[in-house]
Amino acid sequence: MVGKLQKFPLGDIKPKGWLLDQLRAQANGLTGNVSTLFNDLSDNSAWLGGKGEKWERGPYYLDGLMPLAYLLNDEKLKKKVQKWIDSIISSQDKTGFFGPKNNLDWWPRMVVTKMLPSYYEATKDQRVIPFLTNYYLYMNKNIDNRPLYSWANARGLEELIGIEFLYKTMGESFLQSLAKKIIAQSIDWNEVFDNFPYIKPSKEYMSTTAFNIKKVLFYGRDFLANYFNNSRISKKRIIKRNNNEFNKFYHLTHGVNIAMALKHPALCGCFLDDSNMASLAKKGYQTIMEHHGTATGLYTCDEHLSGASATQGIELCTVAEAMYSMEKLYQITGDNMWADLIELYSFSIFPATFTKDMCAHQYVQQTNQVSATTAKRLWYDSYNKANIYGLKPNYACCLSNMHQGFPKFVEHLAFYSDNTLAFLCLAPMEIDTCVFGKRVKLKVISDYPFRNSAIIDVEKGELNLRIRIPKNAKCVYVDFKKHTGDYAEITAKSGQKITVSYEFDIVKKENVDGSVSYYYGNLLLALPIHPNITYKEKDNKFCDREMSTGSMWNYAPCSKGEFTIVQKEIAKLPFDKPPVSFKVKGYEIPSWTQQNNQAGNVPKEFEKGQETVLTLVPYGTTLLRIAHFPKI
Repeated sequence: MVGKLQKFPLGDIKPKGWLLDQLRAQANGLTGNVSTLFNDLSDNSAWLGGKGEKWERGPYYLDGLMPLAYLLNDEKLKKKVQKWIDSIISSQDKTGFFGPKNNLDWWPRMVVTKMLPSYYEATKDQRVIPFLTNYYLYMNKNIDNRPLYSWANARGLEELIGIEFLYKTMGESFLQSLAKKIIAQSIDWNEVFDNFPYIKPSKEYMSTTAFNIKKVLFYGRDFLANYFNNSRISKKRIIKRNNNEFNKFYHLTHGVNIAMALKHPALCGCFLDDSNMASLAKKGYQTIMEHHGTATGLYTCDEHLSGASATQGIELCTVAEAMYSMEKLYQITGDNMWADLIELYSFSIFPATFTKDMCAHQYVQQTNQVSATTAKRLWYDSYNKANIYGLKPNYACCLSNMHQGFPKFVEHLAFYSDNTLAFLCLAPMEIDTCVFGKRVKLKVISDYPFRNSAIIDVEKGELNLRIRIPKNAKCVYVDFKKHTGDYAEITAKSGQKITVSYEFDIVKKENVDGSVSYYYGNLLLALPIHPNITYKEKDNKFCDREMSTGSMWNYAPCSKGEFTIVQKEIAKLPFDKPPVSFKVKGYEIPSWTQQNNQAGNVPKEFEKGQETVLTLVPYGTTLLRIAHFPKI
């Protein structure tokens, strides 16, 4: 992939400090145990030779399990990975086709092929190159008569990641031809983002009732055919159904599709040698956020675009896929906007959708979330239990796809270009690499983002270091020298220890819904609400649970108030207890009450109630919270 930055091979960057603890918590939580809890990811999976699930769930799980296993160097997890890899590779037949034989869908195979490059980097498994070569020969031969359809049509450019890796490795000319076929057969997200058509909540275009009826009628036949035999769909029917207006509405408003597609203009531009295409990702993102955005840096989608209300849901799959898209966009463009979003997602919205031991998750979270119960909400395409914390609180896609978030974040903590090592952020890590033609080894000793300072300990090598300055930072000091702008660049030598400190202020931003939110660096701040937790099973840490509260939550900080920082020790589960908090004067807002079993819309006109002192904490440490506040 011809981008401004290059990714380090998986394993060259190792997590340290709180980030290592977080990955260990994930391994001890759902990721390490889900195969014994959920049949679709058990040995019964068709991807493991069983008779069970044969679509996206197995590949989704492997896409996160694999980097986690190798980042932790965990033999038990690596053994799990190897079982999936061996089964998938051995399933390839003489034509090059692989996976469950009675599911011809291109889409779930895209998840496999975009995972394999990182697996190859970590293992140098010599089966990977011929496996991908044979599959892409098969795809190139068959894709004209069996075009991309539905999910594959919406997500087709995910395939470019595997194709780019193989082309860079082997240089086979047919891969460029295949890439152009895939681009031609996929939804043209360049055109979509250039003039995004769905600026209103989905319900304004189609009621929830009408949507659900049409969804069953439109996709029901495909589901049944796939479930029982996956009878082949004719080319003519595929083309006709891809162009169907309901199909377009479904996929163009689907939050996860959009999250994946944000990187597609940049990927497409790499293959068509048009770097200007990447700008369409920014245009599309900004348009969507102008109409559906929240303080989290993401748009509402439960599962489809739902406007700017802080109580509409944001799907976990959307968060995980958006993190990966921003990582690729930063790699290709070098644009700091994408890097700031990666930090915001990784430190705020992603950890907030789990219990802090990562043993239970939500399907959708709310930016203003005063309860997490089965009470009826105003979701567009999710069930009433979608925002409780549990094993599978709605569709099972998030249970399968959540595992990639933190591991891929670690994979992309730093990049290289020529003799320059470019840090995405100074989270605790160790880099031991030979990509510069010589061995370079260094450590970043830090508690960032919970603290503002870091030490870069260069153990071996001489190279340039590029330290990114977050947008919400006033400046950065490197060895006590002040730097402003986008980056600080220095030359580092073996044995050098470099001190770095950021200068952050509390930043207030106005949201689309007229509310305001507060940030400290790229930590979104929230008012925590004490949860009363009702567990559905005793002595089962993976069980469903509902959360309500008897605490007051209808407060607003005084915008001109002085914030006092309080630091505490970082917990072993980093998002369990706030390692930093911020006290500020605030007021009760008596007219702001619950509606529809959730916090009411943030009022624009109100009378202030009793004055109080509020404590705001990092959003990622909360289970229940308020993060969109009335503007005082």
